[in-house]
Amino acid sequence: MSEPGLAPQRTRLAWWRTLLALTVIALLGLRLAISYGVDATAVIAAAAAMLLWVCALVVTHRRVGALAALGRRTARWELPLCAAAAILYAVLGVVLILTHLPG
Repeated sequence: MSEPGLAPQRTRLAWWRTLLALTVIALLGLRLAISYGVDATAVIAAAAAMLLWVCALVVTHRRVGALAALGRRTARWELPLCAAAAILYAVLGVVLILTHLPG
């Protein structure tokens, strides 16, 4: 059975673009944490950034796999989890910046 139109393909590509954006954010957060030096806050922030990235990778893999297997239901928690990951990246960045302000 063929897929109807290009909508499933566009959706898969959108999930991969989201993962790419979260990858860039995670790497920038890791770079920011390392640039401040190795202290407890930086290590925790870097570990949290990488953990969030792994979660986003799993969610993206599940969503793309569900789109490939037509008729397979997807979990309703995956999209809010990706949104929460993006928000948590922003919070981690703010924490890193505020805990390492000069002066």
